[in-house]
Order: sequence, then structure tokens, then C-alpha cells
Amino acid sequence: MMRDMTAGAPWKIILSFSVPLMAGNLLQQLYHTADTLIVGNLVGERALSAVGSCASLTELFTALAIGFSIGAGVLAAQCCGAAQEERLRKYASTAICLMTGMGIAVSLTGLLAGEFILKNVLQVPETMLGLAASYFRIYALGLVFQFGYNIFAAILQAVGDSSSILYFLLLSSAVNILLDLLFVRIWGVAGAAAATGISQLCACAAGGIYMNRKYRALRFQLRELSFEPCKAFDVLRVGMPMALQYSVISVGILILQRLVNTYGQAMIASFTVVVRLQGFLTIPIKGFQSTMTTYAGQNMGAGKKERIPAGLWQAVGMSLGITIALAAAVYSFMDPLVQGFGIDSAAAQICVRHLRVMVPSILMYAAYFPMNGMFQGVGDGAHATACALLALALRILFSYTLSTVEYWGYTAVWWSETYAWFIVLAVYYIYYFRGNWRNKALIS
Repeated sequence: MMRDMTAGAPWKIILSFSVPLMAGNLLQQLYHTADTLIVGNLVGERALSAVGSCASLTELFTALAIGFSIGAGVLAAQCCGAAQEERLRKYASTAICLMTGMGIAVSLTGLLAGEFILKNVLQVPETMLGLAASYFRIYALGLVFQFGYNIFAAILQAVGDSSSILYFLLLSSAVNILLDLLFVRIWGVAGAAAATGISQLCACAAGGIYMNRKYRALRFQLRELSFEPCKAFDVLRVGMPMALQYSVISVGILILQRLVNTYGQAMIASFTVVVRLQGFLTIPIKGFQSTMTTYAGQNMGAGKKERIPAGLWQAVGMSLGITIALAAAVYSFMDPLVQGFGIDSAAAQICVRHLRVMVPSILMYAAYFPMNGMFQGVGDGAHATACALLALALRILFSYTLSTVEYWGYTAVWWSETYAWFIVLAVYYIYYFRGNWRNKALIS
């Protein structure tokens, strides 16, 4: 039974749909943070820094998987809203084939070029390059399963099934943590990468099996999977702005990671910890963003555009309220949270200062990303991509320029986030009130 988001009180629909997604996001953060905590406490700060130095590169490949999957999900959501079951099936089949092929290509790219990128692009210090390259080579083998999981999750979310994704992530997180505890003791950072790859395989397999058994329209035997070039073009056309948007953000982090790496091990370790804690603060934000993509897509497909603005403002209000509460909790327990990662006092001091600067940016994310999800759902991904490019350009400009000024120094990496997103948030809301997003449509 596919879930209808085109009738009823918007805030109730959005909140009930978001809660499983938030729980899933929480599990994903626990999943990623487990690597950091276990490596930091069992192997040491140098190993933690080596894993952290790969983070921006792993996020880039993940961004491609999420971006193109969202493109397929938007088309599926609009087909669902328009009650076009056969068209939904064709898009799903084509998207699965397409994403599998892309996953294989990305895995090979990461395996063959990962060490070169770490050394020459990210400029990982020689003292930790060997550990970082070892981690990333093994991590890259599991990228194909990450692409597979993301397309299954996007299709299920498009038909209104957000709760099942929670169970796949619960399985994946449990496998990852258990294998981390076992493998890291034996193989160090290579063990952490192997645990991640196996857990991604479990999530991908669980998602595919569940979708095949639960939904008649999405039930495929291997021989029934078909690839239609015109449908693949639609997925790429809609997914490209999303993939570019997510990739742009990841490339921005990658470029910032290069600057962070120049400040040494303590700065790398503290940056890694802050990114993990920031992930917990963005849990409700990402939940409402994903929900608004499905909500706007279904209502757009059903011809009920008038429901979209009300849903947006209610989502923004809920996103801000929950994020403020989480930010207050992090402020209250900042020191013990940082110390739990096993970093030394120098890195911990930098980390605490960074967290205090990061909170204003999080509040701007809470107001930005639900609207971002809405634009994706109605098919206006190009504007979202343009704003992501603007944020990237401004953040790099502020980081590299202000870091040469004594007043900011290395703290420019932190402040650049706040300055850049303040400008982008203003541009986004101006476009909402003056743009033509209401005239967008992806399917007829």
C-alpha cells in the first residue's frame, strides 16, 4: 500500500513521515561515528586523523549516490501522486540498472585513483598517508552497495514508505559496530573500512529484498529488469542537479579538508570530531528535507500545488524548533562529548572552539534545507544547484582569504561556513517569493 501525502493536515503528514527518516539519520550518524570513536580509542589519534582525512573524499562519492537516487525518487513520487503505476515500474527498473552501473564505475575509480587524490589533491601528511590510503582502498570496494542501497531507499521513500528504511539502517548500523569492534582490533583502519563495506552490502540486500516482496509494482525478477534509455535520460536530467548540488557541497568540504590538512594532526582530528557531531545536529534537518521532496513531489503530481507552501512553512518551523533543542544539548555537554573521541588536549581545545562557532550555521541549515527539499520535489533542482555552487564559492573564498589574516587564522575554516550560508539563505528565500517554481512539472 503506497502512502498518500496529498490529503490531510500537512504538518501531521510531514512529521509522521519525518520521524522514521530522523531515526534512520540517527542510525547513519551512529554508523559513521562508531568508526571514529572505535578507531580513536583503540588505535589512537593518528589513525583517527587518517580516517578523518578521507572523510571529504568518501562524502563526495556518497553525494553522487544520493543525488542521482533523489532524481529517480522525485520522478517516482510524481508518478505515485499521479497514480501512474506502470510508469513508476519502468522508472524504478531503469534507475536500478543505471545506479548499479554507476556504482561499479565509482568503486573502480576510487580503488584505482584514491591514493593519488589523497596525496596530491588533499595533501594528506606523509605520516598518515599510508593509513589513509589503506582505509580508502577497502572502503571503495563497498561503494557499489552504497549506490544500490540509496536507489532502493529513494524509491521506497517516493511511494511513502519511510519506516522500512529505518530497519535497513538499524541492521547496517548493528553489523558495522559489531564488525568494527572485532576488525579494528585486528587490522586497524583497514578493519574499519571492511566493516563499513560489509554493512553497506547488508543494507543494500535488505532494501532490495523488501521492496521486491512488499510492492507488486516494484517486484522484479532479474530477467524483468529493463533499461529504457529515455527513462534513464529523465533520471539523469532530474538527478544531475541534485548530484551536482550534493557533490558541490562535498567538493567544498574536500577543498576545505586540504586547508585543514596543512595545520597538522591536531587540527585534522578536531575537524573530524566536529563533522561527526555536526551530523547529529543535522538529523532533523535532513529528515524534513527528504520529507519535503516526497511531499512536494506527490502534491505536484496530483495537481495540488496549493498544499505545498503550507507544508513548507510548517516543516521549517519544526526543523528550527528541534534543531535549537539539539544545539542546546550539545552546548551543555560539549566537553564530555569531545573527550569521548579519544583525542588529546590540544585537539580537544580546538574542537570546542569550533563547535561554538558552528551553531549559527546549523540554524541556517534548519531554515534552508526543508525548502531545498521542496524545490527538488517540484522539479526545480537547477536553482538548488546554483545556490550550492554559490555557497561553495563563498566558503572557499572566505576560508582561504581570511586564513591569511591574523585575526582569523585557522578559525577562518569555521567562520566561512556561517558567512557563506547567511548569504545563500537570503538568496534562497528571495527566489522562493519571486521565483516561478510553481510552474515546474516533470511528468505529464
